[in-house]
Amino acid sequence: MKVYFDNATSTVIDEAVFITMLPYLRGNYGIPSALHAHGRAANTVIKKNRSKLAAILGVNSEEIVFTSGHYESLKLAISSVIESTGIDHIITSKYEHPSTVAIFLTLQRKFNVKINYLEQGADGTVDLDHLGVLLKKNTNNFISLSHANVETGGLNDIQKITDLARQYRSLLHIDAAYTAGNFRYDLSKIDFLSASADRFHGPAGIGFLYNRWRTSLIYPEQENTNIVSIVGLTEALTLAYDSLEERREYIGQLKQRLAIELSEYIPDSEIIGNHGLDDKGYFAFLSVKFPSLFQNRSLQQYLDECEISVSGKIESGFEIIYFTFSKLNTLEEIDYVVDNLSAVFARINY
Repeated sequence: MKVYFDNATSTVIDEAVFITMLPYLRGNYGIPSALHAHGRAANTVIKKNRSKLAAILGVNSEEIVFTSGHYESLKLAISSVIESTGIDHIITSKYEHPSTVAIFLTLQRKFNVKINYLEQGADGTVDLDHLGVLLKKNTNNFISLSHANVETGGLNDIQKITDLARQYRSLLHIDAAYTAGNFRYDLSKIDFLSASADRFHGPAGIGFLYNRWRTSLIYPEQENTNIVSIVGLTEALTLAYDSLEERREYIGQLKQRLAIELSEYIPDSEIIGNHGLDDKGYFAFLSVKFPSLFQNRSLQQYLDECEISVSGKIESGFEIIYFTFSKLNTLEEIDYVVDNLSAVFARINY
């Protein structure tokens, strides 16, 4: 059995999304900027999908920019703000994606901006009191935070963060790479939101940036106009929101099943963060700490040999494995993972 529990990194493209994309692989091959009929047809497809995506998100179509994926969405939002607004203070957290941190550090060297990293609670979410102190102490603030902590599954309170941002007239960017399609957002209070289609069963190489201030920012000469991918992104997000409640319940059951069975069969394992189904924990994410078993290989490598794909990291004396779920996972896969982990822990005297 091949099992894929690394859905926070990338997801399998939905069959319905693939079918929707197929007609555009051979048709609509004109360049959207061209004046001829093929170009106009391509441009019409992009406009139609931009409008559809905007309607799903509850925003204006002019506020949607198609990008090549997660990194470009991040860079476009963050770099544009710093380069065009004169903002000199960035507030973020240390658990942001490495590419995000790299962008911040580059801008710090280039524009001498100040960066403050928010304190975190035990569940990995940012300290809102600390955020309030920093906002009150500084002016010209730009807040950039991920919705979910990718190591604990803790969810930042977007409502309270947006309230603080508005109170102190600060720009706010939410990195929804790990959560878009699994949560609905009130974008009326968010300035920027970045997302990538391959995290919600869409095609790779396409993402979007929601930008409430599009006309005042610096943009690349040409946004992503890959028609096939744009159609796939729009269809994937449509399907994700149409099935959100049903998926939340189903995936939450998978998560709880794995948490319960690991606690029962591997007592030395430890669930990190909130593994319930309330608003404090990400229903599609389970982070588990295991004692280190091997001298010359990792537990993640052992699982790979069992054809189980996960992400994780090694720390002194233990390993942390990140199980991230999708609608395509099954209870049988949960049992298969637990059986393989139980077998190796029973066999090795650690």
